[in-house]
Amino acid sequence: MKKPGRAHARPGNAPVQRPDTRSAARLEALARRAVARKPTTPSGHRVKVVLTLFLPHDVAEYVTARAIREGKNTAGVVAEILAVESRRT
Repeated sequence: MKKPGRAHARPGNAPVQRPDTRSAARLEALARRAVARKPTTPSGHRVKVVLTLFLPHDVAEYVTARAIREGKNTAGVVAEILAVESRRT
């Protein structure tokens, strides 16, 4: 017999309640452990993160136009935007 999926495991598909008592240091440590488990490039400098994004049309057109203009793929442009934003904070 097949196991039910995770969505069916909780009654009414209720979201999991998590306390907001985690410190910033603990969240950073959790993030480091999660990223450490992801596949990397042979050099080990980049980590593979698979995402599906649902973007408004204007944002999708902007990213696609930028990728075409710069001769890159859309995923590379999104990665660059995220890298720049992560340095701003």
